[in-house]
Amino acid sequence: MLPTYERLNDPKRVFFHITFARLALTALSLPLSAFCFCVVWSLVFDFARSTFTHCDVANYLPSVSAAIGNYEPQKTVWRLAIILHLPLRLTVTRMYLEYYREHIKRNRRMFGILACTLNVIENFALFCLSLWTSADNYEIHRNSFVVFIACIYTFFALFEYIVVLTNMGFHMTAYWDFHSFSIHCDTRNGLHIIRY
Repeated sequence: MLPTYERLNDPKRVFFHITFARLALTALSLPLSAFCFCVVWSLVFDFARSTFTHCDVANYLPSVSAAIGNYEPQKTVWRLAIILHLPLRLTVTRMYLEYYREHIKRNRRMFGILACTLNVIENFALFCLSLWTSADNYEIHRNSFVVFIACIYTFFALFEYIVVLTNMGFHMTAYWDFHSFSIHCDTRNGLHIIRY
């Protein structure tokens, strides 16, 4: 008897199902686990080389570059984690883009799109930074590092602005809470609050 083949374009057939929480956790755990492995491996097996400094000062922890990019197997473990987690991070960015399109007012969506664009740039900069060490290709490594750091500082500054403005907004609620009050100072009562 000849084998029967299923149609692959059946809309009811699900090839895989993964919760977003698991996807986000996996996207985070890959580089985190690789980073921890690389630092521990460098400390245990490459301590002298990974903590060496040209100025001959005592150093007890390897730099990030020394831990993830200079020695094997750390370099391979880190690169593999970054390669595997890139599609997951891009999926997370896509989820945010869809979320922003559905929940942010039309005239403010450009901020969500800008955040997602910067996130994609940051992800590819980290990807390039990880694949090309400064010893492999200095120009690509340097440019990727500048873009990666610029994206991180841009996000940091953006969220710092949000915290500051939110704090100001919170304190502005006093205007609505106490709009019918006045601060009054006279010789008899001194400083006191009057409600109209």
